[in-house]
Amino acid sequence: MNKILKSKIRVWIEITYIVLILSFSGLILTLGAIVAPSVFGSELIILSANLSNFQEGQLMLDMFSKFSYIASYFIFIVLLYELYDYKSKGSDKIIIFSALFLIASSLLFTTYYMPILTQMQELGEISTNSESFKNIHIQSEFNFKIMFLSVLVLSFRRLFLMRIS
Repeated sequence: MNKILKSKIRVWIEITYIVLILSFSGLILTLGAIVAPSVFGSELIILSANLSNFQEGQLMLDMFSKFSYIASYFIFIVLLYELYDYKSKGSDKIIIFSALFLIASSLLFTTYYMPILTQMQELGEISTNSESFKNIHIQSEFNFKIMFLSVLVLSFRRLFLMRIS
């Protein structure tokens, strides 16, 4: 392939990658800022909704379980792209650290928080009212925010570097 064609392909791959990471940030934002408050405030939206907090938690768990599958594939894509990019032309520290934080927080969410929250949810309503559950839930929310911040930093840094080059 000639150099111009390779360059154009590289640009389109980079654009596709940026769209993917921005889409992932949109998914995180949608789940955290729109879906969760709507599900846990269902009685304000549907006046006849008689869902308990436990049942609302079951709904959220189902949505976050599905999100975990997407996050797992996304981690793989980020890892492959960032390793390739680092090997081919090198990455700056901001990209390296934001990608590492994104991968670490995503892995923590999918392999630690989701299984333990699922297990506690399966134990029943008493388990989800415990201090242990509340602490783990608060930690998972904080981790989710780190994931969101990391993906934002990564995407904006990628956009900035693309504009420069």
